[in-house]
Amino acid sequence: MKKLIIFLVFILCFGMTCWAETGLETTLFTGFEAQELTSEEVELISGGETYVGYTPVIFGCYHTLTVVTDKPISDPTFEVLHVFESGAGSSSSGSSSSWGIGYNVKQTYHETWEVKANPGKYELQLVTPAAGMSIKEFDNKVIDVAEAYFNEKPQLYLALHRNCNTTTSTILARAGGYIVPSKSMWRLPGWKKW
Repeated sequence: MKKLIIFLVFILCFGMTCWAETGLETTLFTGFEAQELTSEEVELISGGETYVGYTPVIFGCYHTLTVVTDKPISDPTFEVLHVFESGAGSSSSGSSSSWGIGYNVKQTYHETWEVKANPGKYELQLVTPAAGMSIKEFDNKVIDVAEAYFNEKPQLYLALHRNCNTTTSTILARAGGYIVPSKSMWRLPGWKKW
């Protein structure tokens, strides 16, 4: 009788071991080892961020600009990589017009160092990347789209219909981003609704 009990315990233990090993083979993480990512790989996943910046112009209306950073602005070591904005100017020289008359062309009213020095002044609002796109991929797409946009033939600047807000919303829409502006549409004349 003792031999039978020992034999049954042995069989039971052997069966449980086989069952446990078979069960582990179907576990999602079996066979994977932890691997530390390099800083380049982390950047590919996370990257910086893309923001819309707002500056008041007149009568509660706002000028917008697209800002691309190397890290989220919550990180005190962030750098501003690009600022894309447009305004009224000459289609040949790109010089600005103080009267708001001319063509909607690339401007540099607000330099990267200025946005870096005082991000709160611009009320930076984070843009959501396109579905399935990493932040880094989206940032790169925004840069490519913005550069292509400013290589297109400039169109006549119209204060309420084709202006800086049209430029900002067009660049972000073409890049596949999404944002509901924190300022109301009447304060952003020319913003293309998505």
